[in-house]
Amino acid sequence: FQRVDQQWKAVLGPTPAKVGEVGVGAPADGVHRTPVGTFMFGQAFGRQPNPGTKMPYFQATDQDWWDEDAGSPTYNTHVRGSGSPSSIAENLYDSGPVYDYAVNIAVNPQRIPGRVAGIFLHVTDGNPTWGCVAIGRDEMRSVLNWLDPSASPEITIGVGNPSLVPSGS
Repeated sequence: FQRVDQQWKAVLGPTPAKVGEVGVGAPADGVHRTPVGTFMFGQAFGRQPNPGTKMPYFQATDQDWWDEDAGSPTYNTHVRGSGSPSSIAENLYDSGPVYDYAVNIAVNPQRIPGRVAGIFLHVTDGNPTWGCVAIGRDEMRSVLNWLDPSASPEITIGVGNPSLVPSGS
């Protein structure tokens, strides 16, 4: 949705999405649950070249990682290096086509250890996620092309009436 003349207008979707294996709920590391709330978008990335998004974007290589180790000084951040930055880090290239196009959902921008790390909106492979939100490849490209950091885009994740979902900010 996008606000136009004091009204919300649908600009994309609806589109089917996959969420965490155990559904949605309170954020926590290692539970394969998609956090509920309203969150800003952060860094965009992909194994493919920038599709035209205005969001900060990098093309992932096998040297791009997302650190998910709560004990690491780079917890819940993108790290570029020849090896894993910690004992629990996801390689953003080797994870495959689900990361052809993706954007970080800033669930834990304060990087509070154990709260949750590495939650993204990304391309679906048809299966539930480990906590991310996954949509079709074409839809993901459309979302990236629509996102504009100057508009402070947010995503609301929940069940039922979106106005009842607590803010994650």
